[in-house]
Amino acid sequence: MNGVVTRLAVEVHTNQLEKVLDIVQEDWRVVDDIMTKSSSKLRGHDEPMAVDSGVPLPMEINSDLTKLDDWVKAVRKRRNKKR
Repeated sequence: MNGVVTRLAVEVHTNQLEKVLDIVQEDWRVVDDIMTKSSSKLRGHDEPMAVDSGVPLPMEINSDLTKLDDWVKAVRKRRNKKR
C-alpha cells in the first residue's frame, strides 16, 4: 500500500495515498489471483493433509511472474501518463 499502512506500525501515512488511489478493480484482481495461487503452494499456510497442491512447474511459475511483471509495467505506464 505504498507505505500507507505497514505491519506492526501504529502510524497511518495518508500522504502516501496518492500512488494507491490510481489502483483499479482489475489491478486488485491480478494481484489477488496470484496471491491466492501462491498462498496455496507456500508452507507458511496450514492446509489439510488431504490437499496436495503439489509444486508448480517452472513454466507455470514463469507465467505467473510474467503476469505480475506485465501488471507492474501497466501501472507504471498509467502513472507516467498522469504526469
